[in-house]
Amino acid sequence: MFKIYYNYLLISLIFLGSIEINAQEKKWKTATSKDKEIEVKYSIQKTQNEEGKKRFLMEYEAVSMIDMDLDFLEEYLSNADNYKFFLESTTESKNLEQLNDSSWMMYALFDAPWPAPNSDVVQKYTINRTMNSLIVEGIAEPQYIEDSEVYRMQHYDISFIFEQNEHGEVQFTLKASFRPSGSVPRWMLGTWFPKGPMRMIDKLITHASNQEHYAFVE
Repeated sequence: MFKIYYNYLLISLIFLGSIEINAQEKKWKTATSKDKEIEVKYSIQKTQNEEGKKRFLMEYEAVSMIDMDLDFLEEYLSNADNYKFFLESTTESKNLEQLNDSSWMMYALFDAPWPAPNSDVVQKYTINRTMNSLIVEGIAEPQYIEDSEVYRMQHYDISFIFEQNEHGEVQFTLKASFRPSGSVPRWMLGTWFPKGPMRMIDKLITHASNQEHYAFVE
């Protein structure tokens, strides 16, 4: 009798666990820019943060086809100073330490719009390059330097993925996962999507293209 009860209890717990997992599955929304050049999927959900508290997690993946040279993009994204020109609300970006030829530590300061407080982030960036692809990834390392006077983001991971096809066209995928600073309501966080990632792609392509043009002219 005890064995039957135990098996029933175990099956019930597994069933309830599967319901909980399914309930926590991400609900993605999708959007396309007016010119049909950029596609974005995004999600906002509450999950446990590093301190075990329920906080909002914002994630997105934006895709666009671009006409740029992978060698130049590698050079451009290896320069931490360039990130302030395309990361949203970024007033400062700088290299803290060059770890080796393909990785470095970067600091960025964000002047967030009201009511979110200003914040900063420290990330370790790495580059993975092949003949037809370039992947630049930034992973948050909040403890790398002492906290400043603003909120230090504990989770902000971002990836820049460039894949060149047989026709020479480059697909650019921008992916990120981060927890915004402060107690901002969901509806207000939602106003950043989908145009936020679209602006970042536009700014990166525009600034990088100008730099590439000047480099070619010189």
